Amino acid sequence: MPPGRSSEELLLEPVDNARLANLAGQLDEHLRLLERRLGIEINHRGNRFRLIGEADTVAVAARVLAALYATTAAQALTPELVHLQLQQAGVDQLLEQAPADEPEVAVQTRRGVIRGR
Repeated sequence: MPPGRSSEELLLEPVDNARLANLAGQLDEHLRLLERRLGIEINHRGNRFRLIGEADTVAVAARVLAALYATTAAQALTPELVHLQLQQAGVDQLLEQAPADEPEVAVQTRRGVIRGR
């Protein structure tokens, strides 16, 4: 595993296939939404989830998945509810914290300098 990356195992209980299907969404759309938003990888088999990514992001993702699974007991998940749970978990503040040691990327062209965001 590359430096700075970690993984965490998450076991969601009680085992309920209907709730797990609700959590994952159609064609795993809810899980893919979490992956894209947090920059992590989610592998799952049944009620066992493995989250791979930056340590602090993985910890937040585990909390969000557990909260979403608790929500599935009462209602069906939608992408909007997944976004709402991510906002409540403070994901935006976590992702805005850029590492201070990353150099600025700039490309010099004939017409000027192009900088990355």
